[in-house]
Amino acid sequence: MSSIYDDVKSSFRSNVLMKIIIINIAIFLVLNIAHLFAFFGRFEKEYAMFERTWFYLSSPIENNLYKPWVLISYFFTHKDIGHIFWNMMFLYVFGSILGDFLGDKKVLITYILGGLAGAVMFFLIAPFVPNLDKVTFMLGASAGVYAIVFGTATLVPTYSLQVLFLGAVQIRWIALFYLVGTIIGLRGGNAGGELAHLGGILIGYIYISQLQRGRDIGAWIGKILDFFGNLFSKKTKKNNNYNQSKVKVNSNASNAYQKKNNNSSNNVNSNLPNQAEIDAILDKISQVGFHKLSPEEKEKLDKFSGQ
Repeated sequence: MSSIYDDVKSSFRSNVLMKIIIINIAIFLVLNIAHLFAFFGRFEKEYAMFERTWFYLSSPIENNLYKPWVLISYFFTHKDIGHIFWNMMFLYVFGSILGDFLGDKKVLITYILGGLAGAVMFFLIAPFVPNLDKVTFMLGASAGVYAIVFGTATLVPTYSLQVLFLGAVQIRWIALFYLVGTIIGLRGGNAGGELAHLGGILIGYIYISQLQRGRDIGAWIGKILDFFGNLFSKKTKKNNNYNQSKVKVNSNASNAYQKKNNNSSNNVNSNLPNQAEIDAILDKISQVGFHKLSPEEKEKLDKFSGQ
């Protein structure tokens, strides 16, 4: 029987989405264990200031000029269990869907773009928000997660998720719910975080919309990731898991579709795409990207995702 360590190591190597989640969890554990030692060592205040200074994003923008890495570290850092749990849960759910259609690499690029856009929105708007006119610290993966949520809703708006007490809900309505909540939250105690959410929402929509039009505005991030990935890897594989699209259909959706397709196989007039057509479309996405699909292929994929 494999150990938990082996399972984590395997997930980390084979799945980019799990890498993001594991890194977030690892940083959370390290910082909280250090905080625990500080608590018992009676230097908790000093440690808290150290953590805020060197890991969190802060306003005004000039506070970050001597520590530019906080533009990245802030969206891998979390405050408490509830904070990281909900971020990672939504990251996993929506990141899995986005990865199924576009591949893991696009999930990572969307996440990073969301974090950076959240920081930009925070710096641009915070000076004009009444309760953010003093030094404010910001942390959390929410901006990156929101970018993935809205990117997924832009790509496959009619894709349905099972929501407790509500049943099947299309993800465009889930995204709209969070957009409204973010706007209302701008006058609350987490206004800085809500600004970051808006940045993630905006870039998630823009990135996927442009990708559908054949323009990859996140390609520069992909090149940087490839450079460092090749630099630190012992052996560069021609077709490694990182560069391949993880194209697969949600098992429940696939089973439901196959059952429906089998029941209607004798219906010549059925306009539902068959499994062979869907497989061919997904193979095409993995090779050339979603934006290369024809309008007819996109329509068939949309019908399938809405089943």
